[in-house]
Amino acid sequence: MASRVYTFPHWYLLKSKNICSAIAVARLTAQVSPVSQQAQAGAKEVVDYAFWQAILAIGIALLSALIYRFLGPRLTPATRSKTNSP
Repeated sequence: MASRVYTFPHWYLLKSKNICSAIAVARLTAQVSPVSQQAQAGAKEVVDYAFWQAILAIGIALLSALIYRFLGPRLTPATRSKTNSP
């Protein structure tokens, strides 16, 4: 009879690879999680800053429009009314 070569069953190799990959995923998650939270906090700060800058720009535009509306007629020289004389 031919001698049989003993090999590990395939399920054992798959199980050991899954354990290694699970450990790698856990390590990666532990490393990436703080960086992800820091990036989220930074992004929130950028969005908040941009929002308040937009509100400020809109407020300045409205205020300048109101000032122009009230002071505009006073800044232009008075025009004489034209009368049609025969």
